[in-house]
Amino acid sequence: MSGRIATSALESRALLLLLALLSFARLLQADERAKLVWSTSLERQGFRSATWGGPNFTGVGGVAPTKEIIGVAIGNHPEPSEKKFGKKPWEVSLLLYESKSGKFLGRKGPWESGPGFRVVPTSDQKLIVFLAPYQDGSHITPGRLLLFSSTGEEIKQLVLDFGELPSLRINFLESPDLSTVLVGARMSSKSHYRVLDADGLETKLAREEETSQASPLEISISDEQMLGVSNFNAYFVRDFKTSWKSFPNGEAVPKYSGTHSFLPNSPYFLQNRVFVGRAYESVNEVIVPIIREDGTILSVHSAGKLPDYNFFIGFSFASQDYSFSGGTRIVSRDGKFFGLFLQHENRLAHWWDYTADMGPLGASYFLNIWQADGDMAPIQIQTSPRLTAASFFSTGDAKMAILDGDKLKVFSFSNVDSRPSSSLP
Repeated sequence: MSGRIATSALESRALLLLLALLSFARLLQADERAKLVWSTSLERQGFRSATWGGPNFTGVGGVAPTKEIIGVAIGNHPEPSEKKFGKKPWEVSLLLYESKSGKFLGRKGPWESGPGFRVVPTSDQKLIVFLAPYQDGSHITPGRLLLFSSTGEEIKQLVLDFGELPSLRINFLESPDLSTVLVGARMSSKSHYRVLDADGLETKLAREEETSQASPLEISISDEQMLGVSNFNAYFVRDFKTSWKSFPNGEAVPKYSGTHSFLPNSPYFLQNRVFVGRAYESVNEVIVPIIREDGTILSVHSAGKLPDYNFFIGFSFASQDYSFSGGTRIVSRDGKFFGLFLQHENRLAHWWDYTADMGPLGASYFLNIWQADGDMAPIQIQTSPRLTAASFFSTGDAKMAILDGDKLKVFSFSNVDSRPSSSLP
């Protein structure tokens, strides 16, 4: 009798799961405005997909699409056993693909790097590879910036020697229009910032200042400013040559005030002195404001209302611990489009996941793309939970490249206003 009761309970759970999956089947319909141009696997190039069995996976340092080529920075550990993981530098390679066809063009490297390596495009179609510093015993290997031409040839190398290994973290950030990059290093009692012209790696500003553990850590830049966050999850903004001041984050959206809970993403620059604010959920609707540095709300964007769904900021455990390349800051060069990676989970499926102690069988993952100064419904690109990088093309076209697991994909967008975006007020 008890066996029959157990079987009936299991059948009931299976039925509930089936209902949950059917109830969000409409989410799985492809958005016709996002066309897959091509897709290719990185497996043959040494890409190892993440598993729950240990740290033997490939780290991702971003995807950088330009007019002619797409660069993908990947890193593997020479000794990826769990005991030795993190004690040796990453072996970083730059994989190059033809933008139009996805044809593999070759590999640059490998180079040794600490965590946080990156690749980004520049405004004139070059590529920058950032290799983070690391320490091997008493020896410190400084960080480096490598500049590559539009055909993938290395044309410049810059050593970033801060005299000591940053004790907290080192950041490499690019401005929305891809013309400025910043290297920020946090030591025990001081911070060092170096602002460079992206197209030639010429230093525009080098600054060192005293800091404490409570000092903001830079998380986003424009051509003129930095945005930072403190260890109390408070946000601050500053010009490169001035001091930090409090950043309001657009929390007082009148229609939604007092009814929301923040999602765990950070604000970031859309263009100079204009920001994509921190997203929050209000009555099962994800709200993303566009704001000025004084808190003025310029526009409010929604992922749409789904009464029976939970929203989460998507993430991937295959991303580097110290990298911001996981898709939480996605903006087009002209400031026209911005994006956010979201997980949708049916509440019934959510109950199943936790009751049956299983994975998120009832979850869907989407890269949502909004038009910053319009009221266009978000373009939704369905992905797996292993999305690790996404970037708009540096040409300003309505195209983007993403790295979803081991698949490099290029999408083009149609039925959107393709005119250059005017500066927001």
